Amino acid sequence: MQSEHLSSSSKAMESLWISSSPSALQDEDLNGWWRHQLAGKKRRLTATQVEFLERSFEFENKLDSERKLQVAKQLGLSPRQVAIWFQNRRARSKNKQLEKAYDSLRASFNKLKADFDNLLKEKDGLQTR
Repeated sequence: MQSEHLSSSSKAMESLWISSSPSALQDEDLNGWWRHQLAGKKRRLTATQVEFLERSFEFENKLDSERKLQVAKQLGLSPRQVAIWFQNRRARSKNKQLEKAYDSLRASFNKLKADFDNLLKEKDGLQTR
């Protein structure tokens, strides 16, 4: 009984392995993750691609699926690469905004602290008279 269970489960595992192996995949399935795994090397975007993506980001920082496909086709990238680039760019943009806000708050704090210190000195000067 146990050997029957083992053989049927190993056949099920074998069928899963065969159906999901790279040789059994269709051409369109090779896009994305599998192609990246088979290529083995991460490729950088060209300066032209980055410039185009930056201009697209300035126009709209979030792409709908149709626009994403259009941009991907124009640049010779996968839609996933374009989506990830936009996601990363939005994160960088948010960090820059936070840095600007922090710098502004820090400058305001420093000015208030300087004013406070001056008022304390003025107070001490008035009390010593």
